[in-house]
Amino acid sequence: MTNNININELRDRAYECAKAHGWHDTELSDEHLLWLVITELAEATNAHRCNKRAKTEDYNSRMNYYNTQNLEPDVYNYAFKNQYSFFIKDSFEDELADACIRLLDLAGLRNLDLSYINNMIGQMKTVTDTWTEFCLKTAFMLSHEEQPLQGKILYILGGTIDYSMQNNIDILWYVELKMKYNELRPYKHDKLY
Repeated sequence: MTNNININELRDRAYECAKAHGWHDTELSDEHLLWLVITELAEATNAHRCNKRAKTEDYNSRMNYYNTQNLEPDVYNYAFKNQYSFFIKDSFEDELADACIRLLDLAGLRNLDLSYINNMIGQMKTVTDTWTEFCLKTAFMLSHEEQPLQGKILYILGGTIDYSMQNNIDILWYVELKMKYNELRPYKHDKLY
């Protein structure tokens, strides 16, 4: 994982996908959107508790096969969605990627510059917290009213990337993969919000 990512490109992609899927048809408060980040962390916690991890090697093996088959785009996308659903979806890594995507989307919605994150990645002290302790501190930071929104997003997104790196999770790969999956999903993913 590199610490020279174009985080603002990821931000824009997450925001554009959310907008295209109807997530910004109604104005929602920052608090509402931050709560949805916390719910993703709760889903990640549940996956972590159940030891539901992404089966990345199996996914890559299957997708490497499909990549050699000269499939029509619709057929390839169908294969991708099936393999993603079977090997990655609802795993700890998938839910962690969802939390990152929600932060990226909120930054895009509010037009916040995230380029400073490159200075933060790799700078966090070694995490000795358990996953649940990390989440509690994250939830506290997200709900802290005096902290500016940009600071919250930078701190939590940078911290999540660092936490992932320290635990050998290539979170940016999972974020890219989940955004590709989300781009193929129906309007509002058949949810209210």
